[in-house]
Amino acid sequence: MDISLFADLIKNSSGLTVSESKFGHLTSAVKARMDHHGLTSHNQYLMTLRNDREEAKHLIDLVTINESYFFREVAHFNVAVNRVFPGLRSGATAGRIQLLSAGCAGGEEPYSLLIALVERYGYAVLERVTVTGIDIDRRTIQKAREGAYTRHSFRGVEEALRDKYFVRESENRFSVVVDLRNQVEFVEVNLLELPECYTNARFDLIFYRNVSIYFDPDVQRMVFRKLAEGLRDGGHLFMSSAETMLHDLGYLELAKIDDVFCFRKTVTPAPSRRGPRYATPERQPVRRRSQAATQPPSLSGDHNNAAVVACRLAGDDLESGERAYGDAVEKVKRREYEAALTSLESLPQTHPFAARARCLAAGIAINRGRLDDGRAICEAVIADDPWVLESHLLLALVSRLEGDVVEAVKKFRSAVYIDQACWIAHYYLGEMYEEQGDVTAARREYAIVVKLLEKDNGDNRNYAVLFALSFPLQEVMQMCRRRIAAM
Repeated sequence: MDISLFADLIKNSSGLTVSESKFGHLTSAVKARMDHHGLTSHNQYLMTLRNDREEAKHLIDLVTINESYFFREVAHFNVAVNRVFPGLRSGATAGRIQLLSAGCAGGEEPYSLLIALVERYGYAVLERVTVTGIDIDRRTIQKAREGAYTRHSFRGVEEALRDKYFVRESENRFSVVVDLRNQVEFVEVNLLELPECYTNARFDLIFYRNVSIYFDPDVQRMVFRKLAEGLRDGGHLFMSSAETMLHDLGYLELAKIDDVFCFRKTVTPAPSRRGPRYATPERQPVRRRSQAATQPPSLSGDHNNAAVVACRLAGDDLESGERAYGDAVEKVKRREYEAALTSLESLPQTHPFAARARCLAAGIAINRGRLDDGRAICEAVIADDPWVLESHLLLALVSRLEGDVVEAVKKFRSAVYIDQACWIAHYYLGEMYEEQGDVTAARREYAIVVKLLEKDNGDNRNYAVLFALSFPLQEVMQMCRRRIAAM
């Protein structure tokens, strides 16, 4: 059985990309549906899928991952309710404020938003808002409508808050109170075929988090553009912290509110641009780097000296290779990815920057949503040299984008083991510890970031390029200080 044919069919019908690492799960799903219909021919079932949209939906239901929990990335809810919502209330025209959870899974996200609103403004706020949750998976839509959850969905949520808004039906089953359950409309919607009613500048606030990672870059852009069209002027769109910077594409303005990045639709559309930007009330000036800091960093260690010698013995031009790498870095900053890859192709494999160049190519793949390609490149680099820091960082990023927090923490720790001064590994560790409720560990990691950046504010390893960061490092220090103070 050529399982890639089924993966292509799912992608064409839903936009969802089934990576090769998930082919085993897809194979099991296909076999289960074939057994259900009593089919023995894979080609026959493939023909059934092409002619029966309902059967295609059944298969998609089996392969989609809809694990979520209440108040995931709680900082988003705090900013949306305390900072964004007051402006929506004062600026809203006649009628209710429209809130959308795109990719709502089992309903944890829209219910979390409602609970946060009621906690802040009281039950009277329900008369002012309309909440809609959409998802492609009919099973999770039904679960959301029922509004019943196990203890696992409340990890990190205080029991007092849970018991205030949920009725305990058994030791491990809690149902959302009727007033909240009746407030949310859940609809089965394919984001690839988003109906016009969701793209007509209707919504004041959209949560679209931990969904785009399942799409390839073209679908990511298309869905994001459609959701941007669905925002009213002055509306805001929230994505997960791992996804946000990858979607700074010019459709919406990137804004920072209380250390949380989100998108805002301006009354006058933001002009198209090649580089990323963001809006803040007071933007700190970017400190100019010295010429030395902007050059490709020199590598240390005997293995690197050997690479320099090998490069020269092979007759390769060491300086031209450095220029090719530096040129690729500048092109990535401008998001000219194809041109950057072309520059990297001219760099000899024996060049001392070869491993770093491969990691840059992996970073390009990851920034374009090709996580499996990025992972494969990094794993190949590590197989050749396990001490290449960037490869460990990018593998950690892939795990974070895929929602595997345990593996992401493990890989970021590996990066710190290689280089204790790797500030971006400490930053992501702090962010994940904070999300998990480990305040002590989060405060420790943020403090390390501040200390490291106070010593050297230069991004001398091009972390900003690899991780698609679109804000100055001075902002990182300020963000960490504020988060420490708030704990």
